[in-house]
Amino acid sequence: MGAAGATAVAGCISAPPAEEEAAESTPQPPSMNESPSLDTQRIAGNPTAVPQPIDRDSPKTVSVEMTTHEQVAEVEPGVTYTYMSFDGRIPGPMIRARVGDHVEMTITNDESNSMPHNIDLHAVRGPGGGAEASMVAPGETKTFTFKATYPGLFTYHCAVPNLDYHISSGMFGAILIEPEAGLPEVDHEFYLGQHELYTTGDAGEEGHHDFDFEAMKDEEPTYVLINGEKYAIGPNGYNEMQIETGESARVYYVSGGPNLSSSLHPIGSVWDEVHPQGGIGSDVHRNIQTTPVPPGSAVIAELHSPVPGPIKIVDHALTRVGRKGALAVVDVQGDPNPDVFDPGQESSSGGGGPAEFDGWFDNVDNYDGVVDRTGEDEITVQVGSQANGGGFGFAPAAVAVSPGTTVTWEWTGKGGSHDVQADDGSFASELSGEAGHTFSQTFDDTGTTKYYCMPHKTMGMKGAIVVE
Repeated sequence: MGAAGATAVAGCISAPPAEEEAAESTPQPPSMNESPSLDTQRIAGNPTAVPQPIDRDSPKTVSVEMTTHEQVAEVEPGVTYTYMSFDGRIPGPMIRARVGDHVEMTITNDESNSMPHNIDLHAVRGPGGGAEASMVAPGETKTFTFKATYPGLFTYHCAVPNLDYHISSGMFGAILIEPEAGLPEVDHEFYLGQHELYTTGDAGEEGHHDFDFEAMKDEEPTYVLINGEKYAIGPNGYNEMQIETGESARVYYVSGGPNLSSSLHPIGSVWDEVHPQGGIGSDVHRNIQTTPVPPGSAVIAELHSPVPGPIKIVDHALTRVGRKGALAVVDVQGDPNPDVFDPGQESSSGGGGPAEFDGWFDNVDNYDGVVDRTGEDEITVQVGSQANGGGFGFAPAAVAVSPGTTVTWEWTGKGGSHDVQADDGSFASELSGEAGHTFSQTFDDTGTTKYYCMPHKTMGMKGAIVVE
């Protein structure tokens, strides 16, 4: 889309020169860029940062102030990008009001920024959703007011010319307009946002990534992210979505896009109730496995779990999970419930033959039997070896060792960020994409320990240690 086309979409009068210059600059591969210092250690929004439910019977004026930022942060360890955001987080702050409220919206463009910004809220009846009224150059502030006239969860985003570039870089969020009667009570509320990032590098390629307009035109993203960072929300990142067995959780999920639709699925559960498109007042869908969330839209979805364990929130276009980063995890704690789910008994005998693995290696293309390394005090296993369509293997996949052997996993730096997690929960490494990173574990007792990389388990990144 040219400047004139983008202007028409945004409802703006003209394209500011700074924006045109940003669009016409020549992007470079990460290896050609200097490594800038980080402006913030975290760009990922806290999923628990949800305003309290509204408990009042009459409308009021709700004042909202947000500042736009352009900041260097990490997409994953060793990979940086210059994000754009509302209030320094992705997604931007969740806004909460009720039908009948007037919302006084104030937007400030931080004086250190290089580009103009504004906000278009899909909850607004008015020109451009407020985009024209909120257009601000660096150092400027503008305020406008709108009345909330219909309930639901709605997207907001920056809508300047080249709005797709700004949204892809993180400038989107959600506003919840509650009905006058409010929403049913739940135990937890979480807030997540998905967007795709188009850069000049490959996923996991270290260095500073420039934005790639050609990749965006072709709709071929480098990353598909939940809350702005690869695998940010979960036990190996910010473990902030925690519930107990039997508790209910409502997820407010917004898709900034700018181009891809999400197929939102909770691995290990279903959505108990879904408000499609974020609409409140239309039919509620129940017991839904996967619900679509188009770009520029949102969904309200609820779940619970009667058994402990991770519920992985994913875009079920699974290449986006294993290779591009679209994963968040709800950490469910509590006592086992074998009536609902019985994992069976794990074998603890030695031996190491294929029958012992019970199909563990069925989808692992680099498994070629058990490598005998007994009699050695220390051994090394590669993390990110060439397997399963990329750098998604452990090498060797299965190895036999003697009691007392220390196994050190060493990262190759290939295939993005990996971790090492025991299937029985006995150990877990941190998530890393750095070549040379290591994690060690000593095995004293005979038996078999299966392990995997959580982000790439479904792709076949699994291994086993046989102590005999």
